[in-house]
Amino acid sequence: MKQKEHDDLLEWIDERFLKSMARIHCLSLINRGYRHGYDIIKHIKEKSDIEVSAGMLYPVLQWLEENNYVKGVWKYEEGKPGRKEYELTDDGLELLKIARERLTELSANLMEK
Repeated sequence: MKQKEHDDLLEWIDERFLKSMARIHCLSLINRGYRHGYDIIKHIKEKSDIEVSAGMLYPVLQWLEENNYVKGVWKYEEGKPGRKEYELTDDGLELLKIARERLTELSANLMEK
């Protein structure tokens, strides 16, 4: 396989995987202490070199909040604009636990020879 084809394939996998896993990825990052949308975007970029836009992330966070997996609370500091901080609800923790178990199973099956 040529390098360009290889790079294109990896990009395709990253984009599809990230989009399909966005909700669970957000839950995981919030659980690890990344409380603001900007922090989540920055972390994903630093760790995976994948560009995530606010236009992609905030609908995911909104869906998680509307479905009671995260709770968002506006925080205000003097002289700074308000920022919404997210934390997992009990339902969010349960969903993350189930997703991790399922991903472990899928990964094990994928790695079998």
